[in-house]
Amino acid sequence: MAGDPGHPVLAGQARALKIPVPDAIRAATPASLMTGRRIGAELALAWGLVDEVVVPEDVDVTAVGLAAELAAKPAETLAMIKATVDGMWHGQLHAALRSELLAQVALFGGEDHRACKRARTGRATGYESGD
Repeated sequence: MAGDPGHPVLAGQARALKIPVPDAIRAATPASLMTGRRIGAELALAWGLVDEVVVPEDVDVTAVGLAAELAAKPAETLAMIKATVDGMWHGQLHAALRSELLAQVALFGGEDHRACKRARTGRATGYESGD
């Protein structure tokens, strides 16, 4: 994911519009991004990455219920809300994604990445084309 820790794309647009992102989330999110650690459903909910957590057996019923709830709302109203929320973050998201792309290109071309890849494939020394 891209963006600063308080960015609604990262913290969940719906939650970001309702409440400010707590300082604990701002501090924890960069660590999770940097380490690549997986987080559980309850923590994702607490951080605002998801709006709801359900047990696997209830996923279909919950999804159908949400779809029915949304279908009962005026389509034009929902479209306007979505366009407004999307538009508020488009510029920031675009800039963050571009920054992330440039960073990935630089990192994947670096010696650290090649050394890790060699270690994973059992080639402990030397650089071979195509790494």
